[in-house]
Amino acid sequence: MNFLNSSLRVKLISLSLGICILLGSTSTGILKHIINEQQDGHLDDFSVYSDTLNDSISAQFYERYGDVQAFAMNPDIKSNKRQTIIDALNQYAALYGIYDLIMVVDAKGNLVAVNNKAPDGKDIQVQGLYKKNYANTEWFTSVMNDKTTDAKDKGFTGTYFESVQIDPYTTEVFSENRLGNSFSAAIKDSTGKTIGVVTNRAGSRWFEVAFKEVYKSLKKTDNPSSILSLYQKDGTLLFQYPLKKGSEDVVYDWNRFTKENVSKIENSAIKEMLSGKTGSKFLVDPKTKMDMMVGYDLVSGPKFIESIGWSVMVEDSKQEVIVDLLTAQKIFYFIYSIVMLISVFLAYWFSSILSKKISAISEQLADGSTQVADASQKISNSSNSLSESTTEQASAIQETASSIEEVSAMVKKSSENAQESIVVSGQSRKSAENGQQAVLEMIDSIKKISQSNQSIVTRVEEGNQQISEIVKVISEIENKTKVINDIVFQTKLLSFNASVEAARAGEHGKGFAVVAEEVGNLAAMSGNAAKEISAMLESSIKKVEDIVNETKSRVQGLVVESKSSVEEGTEIAEKCGKALSEIFGTVQEVDRMVNEISLASNEQSQGVSEINKAMNQLNQVTQQNSSISQETAGFAQSLSTQSKTLKNMVDELFGVVNGTHHSTHSYTAVEPKSNKIIQFKPKEKKQTSKVQVIDQPLTKTAGSTDTVVPQNDDPRFQDI
Repeated sequence: MNFLNSSLRVKLISLSLGICILLGSTSTGILKHIINEQQDGHLDDFSVYSDTLNDSISAQFYERYGDVQAFAMNPDIKSNKRQTIIDALNQYAALYGIYDLIMVVDAKGNLVAVNNKAPDGKDIQVQGLYKKNYANTEWFTSVMNDKTTDAKDKGFTGTYFESVQIDPYTTEVFSENRLGNSFSAAIKDSTGKTIGVVTNRAGSRWFEVAFKEVYKSLKKTDNPSSILSLYQKDGTLLFQYPLKKGSEDVVYDWNRFTKENVSKIENSAIKEMLSGKTGSKFLVDPKTKMDMMVGYDLVSGPKFIESIGWSVMVEDSKQEVIVDLLTAQKIFYFIYSIVMLISVFLAYWFSSILSKKISAISEQLADGSTQVADASQKISNSSNSLSESTTEQASAIQETASSIEEVSAMVKKSSENAQESIVVSGQSRKSAENGQQAVLEMIDSIKKISQSNQSIVTRVEEGNQQISEIVKVISEIENKTKVINDIVFQTKLLSFNASVEAARAGEHGKGFAVVAEEVGNLAAMSGNAAKEISAMLESSIKKVEDIVNETKSRVQGLVVESKSSVEEGTEIAEKCGKALSEIFGTVQEVDRMVNEISLASNEQSQGVSEINKAMNQLNQVTQQNSSISQETAGFAQSLSTQSKTLKNMVDELFGVVNGTHHSTHSYTAVEPKSNKIIQFKPKEKKQTSKVQVIDQPLTKTAGSTDTVVPQNDDPRFQDI
C-alpha cells in the first residue's frame, strides 16, 4: 500500500514512529560514540595507571638500591664487634620496616652478624643462619667479583640486585614463606679492599607500597576490580595485587608467584609487554573469555635499571570499568522503549480523535456541498425559467408597444378627420348664408345640401366605424394589459422562489437574493404601470362609447330632418328662408359637436401617447430583467462550479483522513446550460398617413397564458 494513500491515522502513527526511531537512532549513535570515547578514555587511564605504577616502583627501587651502599659505609657495620653490628642492623630494620633480614658476611662467606629483631621489634631466631657459609651464593660471588647490577649512565653502581623470589633465609627465620629480593653491596676498608658483603633481604613490601597506592587511585575512580601485576622479562609472575576482589589486603598465591609463566599465553598485550613495549588495549582473556581492558608498561626511567627486565600490567574487566556506561545504556534503551510505546499510544490516541473529528467535519462538508450543488442546480433551473419567461415577456411587451403605436396612428387619423369636419362645417354655414341671397339657386343648393348630408352621413358612419375599431383596439389593449398582469404575477412568483432558494443557499446566495429582490421590485413597478394603463383604457373606452352613441343619435336625427327638408324643398320653396335658417342653426350645432369630437380625439391622442411612453419604459425594464436573469444564470453556473470545487476539496480531505483507497465519495457538478441574451427592438417604419395594422397575432399554448417567444426571423423584431 502506498504510504501517501494511507489514512491519517497510519500517517500520524508512522510519523511518530519515524521521529522516535530517528531520534532513537541518533541518540543511540551519540550514546555509542560517548561510550567509545569513555572507553578510549578509560583505556588511556589504564596506560596512565601502568605508567604511574612504573614510576612508583622505580622510586622505591632507587631508594633501596642506595640503602645497602649506605649501610656498607656505616662504621658500626665495619666494627669487629658482633653486637655492635647487630645493634646497628636492628636499628636499620626498625627504621626502614621493609628489610626482614640484614646480613653481614665476611670475605670467606661466613656470617658475621644479622639482626635478631624483626622490623616490628620482635625477636627472631637467627642462630641457624650462623651455621651456614654463603660463599657459593649468587649474590655473594657477584659482589665479590665486582659483578654488580649497574647502569653507569644513570649513576647506578656498586649494588647487586637479586630478583624477586621466595627468600630462603627469611622463610627459615620466620618459619613461613616470605616473598622478597636482595640488595647486596661490598664492605670495604679504608684502603678500598673488600672485606665483606652486606645483603639487605627486602620483603616485597617495598614495591607493594607502589601497588597499593595505584590501586587506591583506581578504587577512587570506580575501578575496584582492577588487578595489578609484576612480571619478569621471561614472563614469570612475580607479584599480583589484589588477589581478592575489592580487598586491599596483600595475599600471596605461592602456586603462582615466581612459578607461573605467561609467555606462552596467546595474549597480545602480554606479548607486547614482554617485548618491552608500552601501551593499552582491549582484549579477550583466554581463560575467562571476558572482555578486558589492559594497560602495560616496561619498568624504566632514571631511577630504575631496565636490564632487570621488570614489566607491570594493570587490567580490569571491560564491563566492570564501563559498568556505569553500560547501566546508562540499559537505562537509555529502557526509557527509549517506554517513550516509543508512549509515543505510539499517544499517536494512536491523538490520530483516532483527530480522524474522528475531521471525518465528522468532512461528512458535514460533504452534506453541505451536496446541498449547495442541489441549490445551485435549482437556482440554475429557476434562472433559466426566469430568463425564458423574461424573454417571452419582452416579446409580448414589444408586440403590445407595436399595437399601441398603431392605435396612436389611428387616433391621430381620427383627429385629422375631425379637423376636416370643422372645415366642412364652416363651408356649410357659408353656403347657408349665400343661400339667403341666392334663392334662384335654391334647388341646386338643396341638391348640394342633400349631397352634403349624404356625405356627412357617410363620413359620420365611417367615423362611427373607425371609432368602433378604436374601441375594439382599446379592448384588445386591455386584454394585453391583463396578460402583462399575469406576467407580472409570474415574475413576482419567480422572484419569491428565487429569494427562497437564495435564503437556502446561505452565504453563497446573498448576491442572488439581491438580484431576486430587484426583479421583484421591477415586477411590482410593471404591475403598477399595467394597472394605470388598464384604468386609462377603461376611461377611454367609456368616453369613446359615449361620444359614439351621442353622435350616432344626433346624426340620425339630422339625417331624418335633412331628408324631410329636401323632399319638401320643391313644394315649399317659399319656406326656403325658414328652412335655411333652420339649416344654419343645425350646421352650427354640427360645428359645435364636431369641435367636441376633435377635442375628444386630441385627448385620446395624448392618452395613447402616454400609454406608448409607459410601454416603452416597460420594454426597457423588461430588457433589464432579461439581462439580470442572464447574469443570475451566470451566477448560478459559477455557484455550481464552486460547489464542484468544494466537493473535490471534500474528496481530498476524505483521502487524507481515510486514505485514497478508503474514499468512496464521488460528485459531479451539473453545469447549467448557457442562454443567449436576446434583445428585441421594433423595425423602423416608414412615415405614412395610413394606419398599418400588422395582422400577425402572438400564438399561445393551450391552457396557458405564457406568450410564445417569436422566432429570430420575425419581421417585427431584430436579434442583436
